[in-house]
Amino acid sequence: MICIAFSALAAAFASGLHAEGRVPTYASGSSYVASITEGVRIIFVNCQVLVICLALIYSWATAQMALSLLAGFTRLELRLNADAYGWIEAMWGIGGLSGGVTPICLSRKAFDRNLLRFGVLLLPAATAGFSVAQGFWTTLLLHGLMGTAFAINLAICNSHILRAVDARAIGRARNNLQAAIEAVGVGVFLSPIFYRDASVREVYLGFSLILASAAAMLLVAHHRAERHAKALPSVAPCERRDKPIPQTPCAFD
Repeated sequence: MICIAFSALAAAFASGLHAEGRVPTYASGSSYVASITEGVRIIFVNCQVLVICLALIYSWATAQMALSLLAGFTRLELRLNADAYGWIEAMWGIGGLSGGVTPICLSRKAFDRNLLRFGVLLLPAATAGFSVAQGFWTTLLLHGLMGTAFAINLAICNSHILRAVDARAIGRARNNLQAAIEAVGVGVFLSPIFYRDASVREVYLGFSLILASAAAMLLVAHHRAERHAKALPSVAPCERRDKPIPQTPCAFD
């Protein structure tokens, strides 16, 4: 009911913005395949956008893994009942609320420079801590910390995409990104066939090591992309804006 109420409220506010950022009519001959291809090109042509999208996929994969294994972890490893499972799962949402309001308390400079690094590193740290949790209260707090890290990453990545991608192309870029998130989610849910003999605690710990490796790669790529972007010559206000802007080469190449 809370979600329904806020969705209706959001729709009421958005109804007055129907003319803002209106996308021009597609040219004749354009197709859905062409739109998908354009969305993929938008993501891959700029390495900073690509790194942010990978960080977003990384965050969603963590959430899907954590929530899918939580019931088994609570029952088999902690020996707790269904009521405890409900409280631990709800703590993810409470942590998400605190992570969602964190960007409001920070300056724009801190938001851009430090929050992504902090959030990307906090995910594997919280997941590793959660894997060795023993009691109810420790598990509760660490699961909330995982939710906080997820919400921080979600906020910073989505805001960066909105600033970096042209308003007329956000829908195409987001659709491709959402498809990638769902594909990775399917892989996460099918992954138990590869570690069926491992304990849930070992799976959490192993996944935290994978997350730490992915975080290191993302941060190195993000640092290189930022450094190259600063080295590019700035465009003066009097220069023509219809010239192609050099794109940041990808640090993964």
